[in-house]
Amino acid sequence: MGRTVRGGSRNHTPNVRPVQKVELSEKNTRQRFIAVIVLLVIASGAFMYALNGLMSNDSGWTNIEVGSSAEIHCGDDYIFRYYVGAAGVNATAEKKALTLLYTDSIVKAYKMFSMDESFEGITNVYDLNRHPNETMVVDDALYHAFELIAETGNRAIYLAPVYTEYDNLFFCNDDSETVNYDAYQNGEVAAYFSEVAAYSNDPSDVNVELLGGNQVKLSVSDDYLAFAEKNFISDFIDFSWMKNAFITDYVADVMIENGYTLGSLTSYDGFTRNLDLTSAITKLNAGPDASGTAEENADYSFNLYDRQGNIIYPAGVMHYNGAESIVSLHNYPMSDKEKYHYYEFKSGDIRTRYADTADGLCKSAVNNMAAYADDISCAELILKVSPVYIADTMDTEAVKNLAENGIQTIFGENSVLYYTDPELELTDLYDKDGVHYTSELLE
Repeated sequence: MGRTVRGGSRNHTPNVRPVQKVELSEKNTRQRFIAVIVLLVIASGAFMYALNGLMSNDSGWTNIEVGSSAEIHCGDDYIFRYYVGAAGVNATAEKKALTLLYTDSIVKAYKMFSMDESFEGITNVYDLNRHPNETMVVDDALYHAFELIAETGNRAIYLAPVYTEYDNLFFCNDDSETVNYDAYQNGEVAAYFSEVAAYSNDPSDVNVELLGGNQVKLSVSDDYLAFAEKNFISDFIDFSWMKNAFITDYVADVMIENGYTLGSLTSYDGFTRNLDLTSAITKLNAGPDASGTAEENADYSFNLYDRQGNIIYPAGVMHYNGAESIVSLHNYPMSDKEKYHYYEFKSGDIRTRYADTADGLCKSAVNNMAAYADDISCAELILKVSPVYIADTMDTEAVKNLAENGIQTIFGENSVLYYTDPELELTDLYDKDGVHYTSELLE
């Protein structure tokens, strides 16, 4: 089993109007000259009017978007909301500076964590996979990511060959095609996943060695290399569904380091970082729609969802103050951008990329779980929380242990939102069409 390449490219020819030749008369030269001068004056006035409009943008919440000149198209993957023009700063100038910094940082992050291609001037995950057992120098952020993974002991990135098969499953067009990739239907696939999991859990078989000075080595044993060759495996590490957690942290940290702390960054697949360090900003809805307005109190809100059968309910809204890292785990696509991260059978069963490191099988203890903390990053949060979520059933004792270590969780089950933070404010609990949500503190 190995990576299947899907998709392609198509050249498009733009529609071009036919060229018409127009003969210019030599008569009325003076009138034509005056007309040209008038048109130039009008054009100049229009330009100055437009420029003045751009320079007088009002202060307040606005979306900061990736610049159109970015060499990697990743603007649709995030919503970056920022309060421009605070403390008398020129709103237009600040937005322009933010756009440049945001574009540069997010493009660099995508390059670092890409496992699909190599980029000049940067050593990324793709390069490491192509050069096992070689010492390579990576960027600070990627080195730190490997440090964090080593500290937490989470081995999920080493399930790369398993993620490849899940990606192939998610691109299937019909249930009849899935048997080739689905471990729950195919015993051979399950056995393959089990073998990969055995290798991935043994640091003597595969491990990113941290050598200091940003030097790393993807160490792969001869036995695993032989297994990889036999099974057409080309990737040994893959951040997979966790990748955007690391990208979110990198971009947020760049913004904070440059003094931009009045905003919030949210990825389409559920990772959020509030940038404010002192609760200086007012109110921002940092949920999946990432819309919000400014008010006088330092308060945030985050939309909570829950799936029952094939219906997704807006179960409630959590409120909090100040900076938080938030991850939203869900075993179904919440937007079109996530449709190739899941496969739903006609029976309603769903397969996800949440693979258990023990056996490679995708699992989720509940349909939805949100976790948050105010003193750790999204990446650290997901590395610590994912083993609790990627399980056959929800272990409430494990959830309570997370809370004792500063990580709060909320999850839905049987129309109840269970939560661990005794100071959490929950509002707008869903109560419509015969479905009634309640909340319960886990003690």
